[in-house]
Amino acid sequence: AGSWTEIQASELVLGDVIAVDDGSAKLPCDGIVIEGSLVVNESMLTGEPMPVQKMPVENSSHATVSKKNLAYAGTSCLQSTGPHEGKALMIATAVGALTTRGQLVRMVLFPTSVRFKYNDQLPKVYMILCIYMVFLTAIYVSPLMDLNSWIATYLMVLNTIAMCLSPMLPVSMVMGQSVTASRLEKEHQIGCLQPGRIPIAGKISHMVFDKTGTITKDGMDFDAVVAVEGACFGAQTQFELDESENAAAVNMEKVRAAVPARLRHALASCHTDTRNTRYDDH
Repeated sequence: AGSWTEIQASELVLGDVIAVDDGSAKLPCDGIVIEGSLVVNESMLTGEPMPVQKMPVENSSHATVSKKNLAYAGTSCLQSTGPHEGKALMIATAVGALTTRGQLVRMVLFPTSVRFKYNDQLPKVYMILCIYMVFLTAIYVSPLMDLNSWIATYLMVLNTIAMCLSPMLPVSMVMGQSVTASRLEKEHQIGCLQPGRIPIAGKISHMVFDKTGTITKDGMDFDAVVAVEGACFGAQTQFELDESENAAAVNMEKVRAAVPARLRHALASCHTDTRNTRYDDH
């Protein structure tokens, strides 16, 4: 009792108190900040790379929890300050698929059904078929058409009912959509989660695409460097973009082995990357 234990993120349960590390650490669950404060990057949820500050809930019986007190799983913690060894404390309120990130994944894998006019107008089609069936049946049993045999009349009425109200009509429509979805995936590598939307695609005249905001990142990665030797570009030195300690050690070794000393000094004094527009002299 009274001691901290380091566990795997998969072992977290609701109500656990977590000491949050900073340094772009990913939060393992949704939680409420109870002590200290956090500065997080919520770009993977909102698309906005601006840092967001999270404050603790007020110690009051009338306190309410708002977005400024909630930290979400998958967001990066840029700064954590608090009373416990300089770290903020938060209590887990959602884990796994119950987190905000888990709900986003579920929305992608299992999208909500959308009502189309194509599906809404099917009852009207069946109604028209029923009226057509009643009209033909009335003609067959009326004196206007005498088949001289009640068996022939019975067979004609039965054939009309089977033709107009075929029980295989819904199955045929679903089968056609399934075959179309399978053909799209095999021949064109286009996956369709809801084959019922395929018949609607024929009526599409305009298609609009929007860049997802979840890939937005604050700043650029330092990918490679090319030294200039004797007024000519030398070989390109490629760096590892992974943020692990092993990648950092590999990059340091590449700098020592392949980057000239003067360029190393320039890299050591460089604190950020900026994209400049090139202007050619005419």
